[in-house]
Amino acid sequence: MEYIFDCFFEDTFDKITRNGLQDRSSRRDVLDHLNAVIGGCSDGQNVHTEEVAKLAVLAAVRYHREKKKSNCEVCLMGKFHNILYIALRTCWDWGVRDSAAVVLLLEEIYSCEKTFERIFLGALFGPHAPHFIAGWRSDFRDQDENTRAVVYFLHHATSLCMQLPVWIARFEQERMIKFIDIPIESCGRSSPLRVALQASAHDLLLILLRRRVGKQFAATMQKHFYDTSRSIRSVLPS
Repeated sequence: MEYIFDCFFEDTFDKITRNGLQDRSSRRDVLDHLNAVIGGCSDGQNVHTEEVAKLAVLAAVRYHREKKKSNCEVCLMGKFHNILYIALRTCWDWGVRDSAAVVLLLEEIYSCEKTFERIFLGALFGPHAPHFIAGWRSDFRDQDENTRAVVYFLHHATSLCMQLPVWIARFEQERMIKFIDIPIESCGRSSPLRVALQASAHDLLLILLRRRVGKQFAATMQKHFYDTSRSIRSVLPS
């Protein structure tokens, strides 16, 4: 089946202009076609759709790498880079469970962009804001779906302890940073947690805090609310 998806991307992208995937509707058209191929391969080969979707994602990563390698390891951008966001949406649509495949895709995106703002911005400000902030439209329908997608990618990145090199000006060197703390370029290179706090994105803020400090945070916050409630009751008249 790997060959089928290799042929799909070669044939499909040969017919698309360099900027042909710039708008969301064009990416959606390719996704619809890809989803039909995934469904057909799953039925024809009697393989679970999630496994077939994983093969499609890996084929997209291979296509991106081959085009990048042919250009002296410099990404050609345009449709050659947007293929990664078709793969990203494929992961989410079909619920790919192989963390290694998901992390490979995330690393491929980061190798070109040095940020994951196209995953986080829609969850922080809604699906329309990224168009005004960074000039592109979110691939997710609404803020709720984008937030759930953030949880999905956080889960896979955390399960394999994914860390990526980030240049820290204060230390004048690169340091390995977790996915959850990778700076958002269009927000002054602030971390998603700081941006969520400043934007009052409460749902995403709680998700990021739980992922960052786990059960310890939940226990601390629970004790804080209990102590606060008890203090308020103590000053109220009986």
